[in-house]
Amino acid sequence: MREKKLILVIDDLESNLQTAGHFLLEAGFEVSLINDGKKGIEVAKRAIPDLILLDIVMPGVNGIEVCKLLKNEELTKEIPIIFLTSMKEKEQIVEGFDAGAVDYIIKPANKYEALARIRTHLELKQARETMIEQNKKLKDLFEEKRAFFEVSSSQLMSPINSIRGYNDQIKVYNLKNDNSAELQNLTQQIEINARSASSTVNDLLYLYNLEEGNLPSVVDSFNINLMIKKIIEEFEPEVKVNRLKIVFDTEVDMLTYAVADKDKVEVVLKHILSNAIKYSHFFKLIQVNAKVITDKRKLILVDIIDQGVGMSSEDLNNVFEKYSQLSPKTAHGELSVGLGMYTVKKLIEEIGGVINIRSAVEQGTSVRLCFPAI
Repeated sequence: MREKKLILVIDDLESNLQTAGHFLLEAGFEVSLINDGKKGIEVAKRAIPDLILLDIVMPGVNGIEVCKLLKNEELTKEIPIIFLTSMKEKEQIVEGFDAGAVDYIIKPANKYEALARIRTHLELKQARETMIEQNKKLKDLFEEKRAFFEVSSSQLMSPINSIRGYNDQIKVYNLKNDNSAELQNLTQQIEINARSASSTVNDLLYLYNLEEGNLPSVVDSFNINLMIKKIIEEFEPEVKVNRLKIVFDTEVDMLTYAVADKDKVEVVLKHILSNAIKYSHFFKLIQVNAKVITDKRKLILVDIIDQGVGMSSEDLNNVFEKYSQLSPKTAHGELSVGLGMYTVKKLIEEIGGVINIRSAVEQGTSVRLCFPAI
C-alpha cells in the first residue's frame, strides 16, 4: 500500500498540469501528470491511482471517452474521476456524470475548493472500500457459521432420528405380533419425546443464529391468510393425534398485505400455534382470527385462542424469559426447555410487531399478534 495517495492528472495543456501538480504536491499527494488521453488510460491501468483529475476537452481521445473507457475496465472502474472544465463547457458536465464521473472542478480552479473536493472523494472511496471489505468478511464468516450449524444440526439430529426409526420398527413388530396396548403406549411416548427433542434442537440452533445476527431481517409484503392456512395444514398430523379442531376466520381481504420479514413472521405463528396444540386438552377447539385495524397506520391483528391448561398471572410475567420453566405442563407430555416464547419475543421486536397474551388456569390462552400492513 502507498504511503501517500496518488493523483493522476490528465490535461493537454502544460500550464494546467504544472499548476495542478504544484498544489497537489504541496498538499502531500503523489502526482502523475499526463498530457494525452490515450497515455492517461495506459498509466491509469498500470499505476491504479487513487483519484483522477481529467480535462474534458482534449485533442484525440477527449475526457468523456477516456472516462467511459476507464469505467469499462475492471482494474480502473472504481477509481473516482473528477472532470476539469471551463465555464463554457458546463453543458458537458451532465454527459460527464453519465460517463461515470463523481464531480467536476471549474478552471481556473480555486486551490482550496479543489483540495476539499479531492479529499472528500478520497474519503468516500476509502469508506466504500472499507465497507466492501467488511461485507466480504461478514459474508465469509456467515458462510463458515452456516456450514458449522449444518454439520451440528445433522450430528445432533442423527441420534434422534435413529431413535424414531427404531421406534417405528417396534410399532411394526407390535402390530404383527400380540399388538400389546402397553407397548403401543410406550412407543407413543417415545415418539412424543423424540419429536420434542427434535424441536428443541431446531429451536436452539435457530435462536443461536438469531442472537449472533446471522438472520438479518428482510422486509417483504405477503398475504397473511395464505401463510396461516399453510401453517395449519402443516400441523394437521398433530391436530389429529391430539383430537383437536382448528378454525380459521379472517376479515383480511386479498388486497391487504402484511409488511415484515416473512420468514420470521412464519416462525412466530408456528411457535404460537404449536403451543396452542401442545397445551390443549383432547377434543378442544383452537380458534385463529385475523382482521385489519387502522390506528394511525394500517395493522393486521392475528388472535390464536385455545381452550387449554392456561397460565397463572405469575407464569404470564415470566413467559418471555429465556429458559423459563412455567408451572403448567403440556397436555400430552411434550418436553420444553423454555426457548419458544423467548424466541418469539425477540422476533416480534425485530420485525416491529406487538404481542399480547391473556391467560387463565384451565380456561385457556389467547395470544394477539400485531403486524404492520399495507
